[in-house]
Amino acid sequence: MQGKYCHACGERKVHEHDLTLRHFFLHAVHEFTHLDSKVFATVRYLFTRPGFLAEEFAAGRRSRYMKPLALFLIASALFVLAGSFVLISAFDVHQLNKADKKGQLDAAWTKLAAKKHVPKEVIIDRVQDTIHKATTAAQLADVLAMAVMLAILFRGRYFVEHLVFSLHFLSFTYLASLLALPLYALRNPGSWQAIVLTVVVTAVYLTYLVIALRRFYRQSVTASVVKGIIAYALTQAAIIFTVIVAFVLAVIRAAKS
Repeated sequence: MQGKYCHACGERKVHEHDLTLRHFFLHAVHEFTHLDSKVFATVRYLFTRPGFLAEEFAAGRRSRYMKPLALFLIASALFVLAGSFVLISAFDVHQLNKADKKGQLDAAWTKLAAKKHVPKEVIIDRVQDTIHKATTAAQLADVLAMAVMLAILFRGRYFVEHLVFSLHFLSFTYLASLLALPLYALRNPGSWQAIVLTVVVTAVYLTYLVIALRRFYRQSVTASVVKGIIAYALTQAAIIFTVIVAFVLAVIRAAKS
């Protein structure tokens, strides 16, 4: 070995001062401020420049931003957490029960509980527990589905580029939903306010997607609009499908346990 760093693993040679409290504190401050700058830059560009982060990733400029997968996991976790308070996510059984005004879902829980000879709350908790475990896998499946669609619509790129683009777009939708949380809290499912909110949110997401596609894939406005509508519609269908599959599997598991 020669120099400060190991030629095999890249680790720096350890010195006695590295184990002092002062060095540890300064290192912690550096890591915190470095992470903070990455988060700030990533979120700022995610909202203000659609498609820019994917463009930077493809160009190899990655160290100044959060990793796409880390960003997605944090955004989706915050989205699911917020969904436990306000119905913006279909992954919360308790909120779905509240939204079911006709009581059909509650009647199904009661019937299944009677068949299993357990309280209704036990069945609901079992279903919710399974859904929580399947949530991350379902959301990652949505990313993969969108990446496959983009690979079909936009040929000539590495699949990882489509994957990164999908991670950024879905991260934006999750974080934007959190910003619109007060509006979701005030809406009544089925009311005209809920319909207007859904139309506005869809228009915002679709516009963002078209701009991002135009920037990243460098195609015409018409092609970006048409392919954006197709990609968005199929992505929403994939999301609905994964939610239904997760819910059905959770109910089956609860019925068998």
